[in-house]
Amino acid sequence: MSRCLAIRFGFDVLAIGDVALAPDNFRTDIESIGSNDHRVNHRSRVAYYSPTIGAMLSF
Repeated sequence: MSRCLAIRFGFDVLAIGDVALAPDNFRTDIESIGSNDHRVNHRSRVAYYSPTIGAMLSF
């Protein structure tokens, strides 16, 4: 726009693997609640993506 002001447009993607997500580790059977079985499923993957708009002022 000018020598001091710039506007930037972009697209960001963040992908993470081998994480423990709450829906994958929620137990629905009542017998496992009091047991000592504390296995955690940490083999899930998740991705976040979004467009970005930014302004940068240089002086």
